Amino acid sequence: MRQGDLAVALAISRSTVREALHRLTAEDVVDFKANRGFFVATFHLNAVLERLELRLLLEPGIARLAAARHTEHGIAALTRIIEAQRGAKTSQLAHDMSRSFHIELARTTRNDQFVRLLDGLWSLDIGRQLLAQRIIVPGWQEADAAEHRSILEAVAARDGDGAARRMERHVAATIEHWRAQEQTQE
Repeated sequence: MRQGDLAVALAISRSTVREALHRLTAEDVVDFKANRGFFVATFHLNAVLERLELRLLLEPGIARLAAARHTEHGIAALTRIIEAQRGAKTSQLAHDMSRSFHIELARTTRNDQFVRLLDGLWSLDIGRQLLAQRIIVPGWQEADAAEHRSILEAVAARDGDGAARRMERHVAATIEHWRAQEQTQE
């Protein structure tokens, strides 16, 4: 669909459509091809690994800060998310709950910049594509939820260093998994 047609269909300006498409390009959700337009992006595992490396530096600090700043309401919200992840009947729902755990943990820091940054690093569609590949690993969903539970226990105990170490191991394991997949694709 052309930008003008999309603008008409959504009842918004062409400049708003163009800005949204450029943002989606920056998030690797769409590709721009000169003289051709915008297209749904091809999945690039390397781009995901780069984002995971950034998360490896960012999320242990988020976990540490969440341990210092959490409220009982935040702990309850995280607990509900983990239980929803454990009981998820589809890979899409399991992914969405895993993502929700990380976003809610960032929210627990009471610093909206962490939430915005983490939300931008975790592309929903690409994450679902990845999980569709990873869900075939037996026990993945339960193991991921158990790691989240371990992080939450440290946060609830106000053990910032423990929460940070557990989060670092959690994200590092994800990187290790996808690096192994990347090597098999080469």
